[in-house]
Amino acid sequence: MPKDRIKTAVIGIGSWGKQIALELNTISNLSAYVSLGSELNTSWALEHLPDVHPSTLEKLCADTSIKAVAIATPIKTHARISEQLLKTKKHIFIEKPTAETSQEARLLAEKAAHGSLLLVTGYIFLYSPAYRELKRQIGNVAIKEVSCVWKKYGTFIEPIETNLLTHHLSIALDLLGEPLRGTTLRHASSDETICNNIETTLTYNTGGFHSRIDRLSKETSHTFEVSLADGTSFLWDGPTLSKRENKDAPYVRIYENNEQPLTLELQSFVDAACGKNAYVPSAGNFGVRVLQLLERLTAK
Repeated sequence: MPKDRIKTAVIGIGSWGKQIALELNTISNLSAYVSLGSELNTSWALEHLPDVHPSTLEKLCADTSIKAVAIATPIKTHARISEQLLKTKKHIFIEKPTAETSQEARLLAEKAAHGSLLLVTGYIFLYSPAYRELKRQIGNVAIKEVSCVWKKYGTFIEPIETNLLTHHLSIALDLLGEPLRGTTLRHASSDETICNNIETTLTYNTGGFHSRIDRLSKETSHTFEVSLADGTSFLWDGPTLSKRENKDAPYVRIYENNEQPLTLELQSFVDAACGKNAYVPSAGNFGVRVLQLLERLTAK
C-alpha cells in the first residue's frame, strides 16, 4: 500500500460494511476497523484484511493520522458515532440515511461544514455511471415522468422507508429537486408491524415521480424509466441505459458501464477528503434533504 495515501478506517463490518472495507483497502490506506457485531465479522477481517488492525471508536477518535472514516452501523447509532468523529476532525462517509431524523442530520451537516469536513451519505445510485449518463442525455429537456420499480427479497432489518425508499428519494431530489407534494401508500404484509411493499408519488410542476418497492418479491429487478417532454424515454437498468424515440418505438441500448457504483462512490469520497475536485452529489446537507422529504411523506 503506497504510504502517501490517505489513512482511513471503517466502523461496522457487517454484510455491507465488509464491501466498504474491501473497497477502502484498495483505494486508500485502510489502517483500522471497528467491529460492533459478532466474532464472525472479526474472523472475516483477520482473513481478508490481515494488515488492518482492530480498534475502538475511542482509539479512532484519538488517532490523528486517520483522516477519513466510513460508518456502516445500524441507523440509530449514526448520529452518536458521527458527532464523536467530527469533534476529532475526521471526514465521514456514512451509509444512508444520515441519521434517524432530519434534525439530527442537520446538526451533523452544520458541524461538518463549520469544521470544513466532509459528511457524505451513501446514496450509491447517484454514482452509477449509467445514471450519470442518463443525466447527460437529458440535458435541459423537461422531465415529464419518472417511474422506479424495485423488486427484491430481503433487507428486513431496518424499515423499508429508511432502508430502501430513501434511495429513490435521493434520485428524485437529484434529478428533479424538491417536489410540490407527495403521497405514500403502504400495503399490508404478512407481518402487520412491518411494511414490505410501498408506493410513493411525488408531484412536480412538469410531471411526476413514481416509486414502487416490493421486498417480498420472488423476482429481482430495479429499473428506472424516464419520459421527457419531447417524447423520448430512457430506461436505466443496472449498468445499462436504453433509449427510445417515442412510445411506439423499441428501447435501444445506448450505454453500458460495469464499473461498480460503490467503488466510484468511495473513490469520490476519498478524493474529496484529499482536497481533489471530486463529484460528490450526496455530500453536505443532501442527506438532510432526503430525510426531510421522507418525514413529509410519512407524517401522520
